[in-house]
Amino acid sequence: MVACAERPRYAGAVMTAVAAKYAKRYWKKYEAISAWTAMAAYMSTFVLWGIAFLPDSGERALIALSVIPLGVLLDYVLHRWQTGRPNWESELITSCIVTVLMPTGIEWYVPPLAVAVAIGSKHFLLLGNRGNKRHIFNPASTGVALTALLFGYSLGWWPDSFLWLTIAFGLLNAWRAKRVTASVTFLAVYAALLALTLGSLPLGGFQLGGPGVQSVPLILPYFFAFFMVVEPVTSLGPRRQQVEFGTLVALTTFALSYVPAVAPAAPLWGLLVANVYARLRTAGSGA
Repeated sequence: MVACAERPRYAGAVMTAVAAKYAKRYWKKYEAISAWTAMAAYMSTFVLWGIAFLPDSGERALIALSVIPLGVLLDYVLHRWQTGRPNWESELITSCIVTVLMPTGIEWYVPPLAVAVAIGSKHFLLLGNRGNKRHIFNPASTGVALTALLFGYSLGWWPDSFLWLTIAFGLLNAWRAKRVTASVTFLAVYAALLALTLGSLPLGGFQLGGPGVQSVPLILPYFFAFFMVVEPVTSLGPRRQQVEFGTLVALTTFALSYVPAVAPAAPLWGLLVANVYARLRTAGSGA
């Protein structure tokens, strides 16, 4: 009788040990993948998930087809011309981010224009010594913010429609980019500002689900926080500076949400302002 009673417990222990063994094995494989390759995989998943499961899948597929091949090709050509070293992960990431920020019902020529501006900013808005020049602004933010200002559209934010996947991938992405502090700081400050002013803020394209403060965690821009704020080239790396960076993005986003011309893309404009601060901060430190 004792032996029979112990069997389920023993079987559970064995299954737990086996699961832990495989989890450890696959985690090591994941760590062996570069952060850029992992982010390219996340972004590709978001595009495919949005097409498969969100409304207006046909329109979303057309947006992806008009943005991703053009962005990848243009980035490839410019990389070959400038450095001779194409970066397929960077090409795909920028193109996919532009794709998932596009709303459905938009004019057909706007998404390709947005990705062209994004790629152009990456290759021509540069600072640094010869041979070590880096782009100043987050490329996808630049392309989408400028075209949103020009054509007056609100952003689509596909990944924030499937939060569980966005948060899961986002935490991994921020950890791999070594920018978790920046993401968490942005979310905390932005949430506090929303809670204090709930009901009076246009929110830059984000819609409140209800009047209560308890709704704030559900309407935070998680995709923006975990995939755009953490972009390594245009943000700050040291932990203390990440707090500065995340706070500035949140405060600027909040303030610009009151400016009608830029409110639909306020988070992107807030990030662009913080990109300038990051470059000045880096230059001031001699890095």
